[in-house]
Amino acid sequence: MAQRLTVEILEHEQIEDFERIKSQILRLKDLGFSIALDDFGSGYANFSYLINLEFDILKIDGTIIQEIDTNPSAYHIVKTMCAFAQGMGMQIVAEQIETQEVLTLLQELEVDYFQGYYLGRPAFEFSDPFSK
Repeated sequence: MAQRLTVEILEHEQIEDFERIKSQILRLKDLGFSIALDDFGSGYANFSYLINLEFDILKIDGTIIQEIDTNPSAYHIVKTMCAFAQGMGMQIVAEQIETQEVLTLLQELEVDYFQGYYLGRPAFEFSDPFSK
């Protein structure tokens, strides 16, 4: 069951006890969980988090994603994040996709997964896999 679950660590939280967090991440990975760094680019995290904490998934913050078709700097930042994540063997999720133009650019950058209103509204329906 753990192989189907992903634990997300929010990037806007500064990690105070780095070694303890690293230890917990490794324990979760040993149990089969995937570990994602959410909202990368929005706050405290830096590339050393990605190097030292062994994330499986990088979720790029939507405020950067939304501008990649109109702001060359945003595009180059996302391109760099993607190249780095791909080189580290991480999957990439782009958040807050709201136009076809942004989606096309992200596909060209070989992003793995996409989230945003352009693709569909969030679903609030929950089905309990353990119910009979």
